[in-house]
Amino acid sequence: MTAVAGAAEPTLSDVIAYGDACNHAIFTDEELAIGVGRLVASGLMEPAASDRLTLTPAGVELAGRLRGGMFGQVSSALRLLSRVELMEGRWEVEAGSIAAAVRAYRDCARRR
Repeated sequence: MTAVAGAAEPTLSDVIAYGDACNHAIFTDEELAIGVGRLVASGLMEPAASDRLTLTPAGVELAGRLRGGMFGQVSSALRLLSRVELMEGRWEVEAGSIAAAVRAYRDCARRR
């Protein structure tokens, strides 16, 4: 959620980059399906296209209360989300979208 809140037009590749920067790991397909699915089912986020995500008005409001830098925002987001009734859901992304986003992220990282 913090990755989506911080980008003008966030892509799935942005979410993967943010997760790698914070946790030094690439999200698995299952982690994205469950994590994004919960945020979508809870009305905080919505898919905007096969490789893009956006916050709903409720998600924007919650993201506006995030505090701290990149690492601090993770703790802040977890604290804020603990006060929200999260619904179970699953994000069914188009086949190949996650793999393409990981490739795009890695290509971009190599060019830096």
